[in-house]
Amino acid sequence: MKQKLLSLVFLLLLSSPHLSLSSNTEAKLWSILICTLDERAECFQKICTKLQNQITANNLNDSIEILFFKDNREKKVGFKRNALLAASHGEYTCFIDDDDDVHDQYIPMIYEKLLQKPDCVSLVGIITTNGENPTLFLHSIQYDHYSTENGVYLRPPNHLNPIKRSIAIQFSFPETNVGEDLQWATKLQRSGLLKNEATINVPYYFYQYDGKYNAKTAHH
Repeated sequence: MKQKLLSLVFLLLLSSPHLSLSSNTEAKLWSILICTLDERAECFQKICTKLQNQITANNLNDSIEILFFKDNREKKVGFKRNALLAASHGEYTCFIDDDDDVHDQYIPMIYEKLLQKPDCVSLVGIITTNGENPTLFLHSIQYDHYSTENGVYLRPPNHLNPIKRSIAIQFSFPETNVGEDLQWATKLQRSGLLKNEATINVPYYFYQYDGKYNAKTAHH
């Protein structure tokens, strides 16, 4: 099954403009994966530029790749995530949403932790809704379910956490546009495969939730 999916991805690479890669086929330490849409070109370019500038500034072009799947809503988000995972060359993978933001030292902070060879890296982030109400959230293997304590969202690791590819690739995202990340993270947590993690204690991911946009997307 895995080989068939890999074959499908490489056929897409050859025949379709929708799956685009900013990498060669050499092994990497880390693959950063981004699902995007034609209509979101501006925000996509903004986050890609920020990431690439950090990669270049830290001389990590040989160690880190950015892969993206851009289309005009022809494919479900879950399909795109599965295709990117299959096409990745990194020992570790993580997703970044194209309309979110990351710390100015996102790349070197995580790269340093990946050198320790953990199963995953914990995540500290801040979520805003329509640019307001900033709330802290934590993703770690010490949490086995979703909860809220003292106003902080506590979660097991999900697609935003850097995770060993050999573990992440074992689970498929359902081919939907909504909730595919939660279903994938639930399967990952229940597997018990994430046994150790490297920890980062400062917010490095900024989840910018747009209620109006997400309501529109759910109906497509």
